[in-house]
Amino acid sequence: MRYGVPRGRHVVKIAAARPEISRAKASFHGTFMVADRPDSPHLCAPDIRGEIYFSMGEKDSFTPRT
Repeated sequence: MRYGVPRGRHVVKIAAARPEISRAKASFHGTFMVADRPDSPHLCAPDIRGEIYFSMGEKDSFTPRT
């Protein structure tokens, strides 16, 4: 795995596209989960069934400052 490859958004996209294949998912250090783009993963949320656990790194360079 290369550094910086966004894996978490793929979990969200698959969970929305194929809700019948699993009831629980997890994303560890997912990146670009919300973006100002029409294909942003957060837009798939209404199609997800089950639960997703998100783990974010407080000091991760991909985590935006608030």
